[in-house]
Amino acid sequence: MLIVERTLKTIIESETRNRMVKAAESLFEDYKNDEELIAFTQLDYEEFYETK
Repeated sequence: MLIVERTLKTIIESETRNRMVKAAESLFEDYKNDEELIAFTQLDYEEFYETK
């Protein structure tokens, strides 16, 4: 039974990964060409200090 469970888990993980790749590929051009979709990514490089 363990072999079947591991095989199913591997298949599900592979399918999930494939779906994520397809989704990323389908949105790539939108994010590449639309500045509004990436406006907040500029904040990723700013210094961030957590308040305590």
